[in-house]
Amino acid sequence: MKKNNRLISVLLSAILLLAGCSNIEKGRDAIIGTDVNKVGIIHVTGDEMVQWTVSGDEIDALREWASGLKFLPHEFEKNKTPYDTDTDVESYEFYLTKGDYRNISYAIIDEKTSYIFYADKWYTVTNPSVPPLQEPAELTLDKVIELAGKGDDLTWSDFEQYKSKEIGSGLYILHYNIDENYYLLVGGTPAALSELSGDCRRRPLLVGGTPDKKPTYIRLVSAQDDTKYIDIRTESINDFISK
Repeated sequence: MKKNNRLISVLLSAILLLAGCSNIEKGRDAIIGTDVNKVGIIHVTGDEMVQWTVSGDEIDALREWASGLKFLPHEFEKNKTPYDTDTDVESYEFYLTKGDYRNISYAIIDEKTSYIFYADKWYTVTNPSVPPLQEPAELTLDKVIELAGKGDDLTWSDFEQYKSKEIGSGLYILHYNIDENYYLLVGGTPAALSELSGDCRRRPLLVGGTPDKKPTYIRLVSAQDDTKYIDIRTESINDFISK
C-alpha cells in the first residue's frame, strides 16, 4: 500500500468514528444540508496532504455536486476499503461543521472509478467527477502583517481559508508556507470541527467552526533558522524581518 493510502486510511477511521456518533439518517438531498455554512476539507494526492475550510459560494457548488452524484452500494472484502491498493488514490475528506450531517470520504481511483463513503457505507459512484473546489490560497507576509493588527483577538478561523498542513504531535500545529524566508506556525488545542450530538468527541483534523480556545501561539518563523521566531500577536513583525 502506498504511503498516502495509509494516511487516508487514518482519516477514514476518524470519519467512521464520527459516523457512529450520529443517529439521524439524512435523505439523499441532504448530504450537505442547506444549513451547513462551513466545510472542512482534506485533499490527499500523491505524498501531499492539504487542508482548508470553505464557505459561501464554494459550499453551494459543493452541495450541488454532492446532490448530483449517483451511487450504488458496494461491498468490499472484509476490512477492505478503496485505499487498500498498491496504486495512489486521490482522496477528499469532507467534515461538515453543523448538525448531524454525515462526514464524507470521496476516493478517486481513476477517471472512471470513484467511491464515496457516506452514512456508514461505501458506494460506487456511477457518474464520477472531481469535486468543484479551488485549491486554497497561500498565506502571504502582507496578509500576516495585516492579521497581526488584531493582536490577541486572532483566532483559528482567521487562518482557515489558507493552505496548511498539520505537523503537530501532541499539540495541534498548522504549518503555513509564506515564502523562501518565512513560514507561520499556529499551535494549540482548538475545538473539534463538528458540532456532534451526545458525548462524541475526537481530536480535530483541521480548523473549522468556532473553536472554543484561542491558539497557544502564532509564530512567524525564519525558514533559515527555526530557532528565530516571534509571536505575531505581541511582537513586531517589521522589527523581526528587518534584522
